[in-house]
Amino acid sequence: MDLAESSNEGIRLESRLSDVLTCQICSGLLKDARFLPCGHSYCLKCLEGLEGTEEAHPACPQCKKNFEIPPGGMLQLPENVYVGALVQLRDILLSDRPGSGDEADNTSRETMKGETALESRNSPRSPMPASVEGTRCCFAE
Repeated sequence: MDLAESSNEGIRLESRLSDVLTCQICSGLLKDARFLPCGHSYCLKCLEGLEGTEEAHPACPQCKKNFEIPPGGMLQLPENVYVGALVQLRDILLSDRPGSGDEADNTSRETMKGETALESRNSPRSPMPASVEGTRCCFAE
């Protein structure tokens, strides 16, 4: 694979990763992502906005399946830890790109847990959950 092909592959990977990590409600990077029973994920704050409506069973913005708000509110929905790991990975990839302008200030990108990409990279723990580490990523195809 030559340099041009490698660059195009990286751009495609970055685009697919951005699609996966984008909240379909606010169009921003998923923050504190929560799973709905249908499997779609959204920012907790965006879901809390749905909670403010008068509907007892709001619909998923993507598939339109209704779901029940758990007792205790949207905070009780399961956290999507895989999205958190992908956000950290994305931040590391973007901060490592030559010419990205981030070389001098890697701390400008925050991850879901308030940890910066630089801190994440220097952390003794892996940015990927143990169950994912070492497996082939579906984005690398």
